[in-house]
Amino acid sequence: MHTYTRIEEDELAVLSQYFGLTAQAAPFLGRSVPIIQFLDKDLCAVQLAELTDSFQFPSQVIAASQFSKRYAFIVANSGLYAMTMYNKGLDYCLEESCFEWSADKTGVFNARISKMRGFQPVSGKREQWRDDVIRRLFAGQITPVLHALSKAVRAPLPMLWENVAVRVFSLYEKRLLGAENKGNSYIQEDYNYLIHHAPGALFGEKVNPLAKFYKPPVLSESSTSSVRIRQTCCQYYKISSTNKYCSNCPLLQ
Repeated sequence: MHTYTRIEEDELAVLSQYFGLTAQAAPFLGRSVPIIQFLDKDLCAVQLAELTDSFQFPSQVIAASQFSKRYAFIVANSGLYAMTMYNKGLDYCLEESCFEWSADKTGVFNARISKMRGFQPVSGKREQWRDDVIRRLFAGQITPVLHALSKAVRAPLPMLWENVAVRVFSLYEKRLLGAENKGNSYIQEDYNYLIHHAPGALFGEKVNPLAKFYKPPVLSESSTSSVRIRQTCCQYYKISSTNKYCSNCPLLQ
């Protein structure tokens, strides 16, 4: 179904620049926590308490929401980008990888992967390989983290999943489906599969958790352009310096 290959330096550079995913060993002055700890609800609760304190969030539920956004941006989007743009899955060891953050003015969030390699589809087996990539990425990593966040502080699971969905939609619609990538037929094909056809089992869920949040963009009163109105509120307005709602917030409708 697949063969192992290396992730090239220029590919790693893009994943680091766009998503904050790095495989290079370097000293870090902020908080560095093994990613595996976010898969256990008790250890996850400890880290959310630290996040809440470091960033002075009003509650641990808000910390869970904000963390899920960044986790999705770094881990889910980097994995999907590599799948669609490089035709490579990312295979790395969670036990030897860390999630890093700094609460100073830089607001740095990164994922540092100690050991990472790629795996490519064999000829004629890309669809089966794509299922494997999605299963490893979501059922193996994203879903366990979201469930741990939800159980640790009773953060609503639909809100956490929509945080992930919004970032996946943005990756394909705003970054990949542009004129500069017009020759890549996998972009629309992979995106359609992810949001319409991928079975729930690949996500470690009964149904596809991205599909339920995919709605056509509409023109709202709070925006001059069409936006996809969220079904859940991510509670960002509670930490905004101006108490401002997101343009796609359902509370505005």
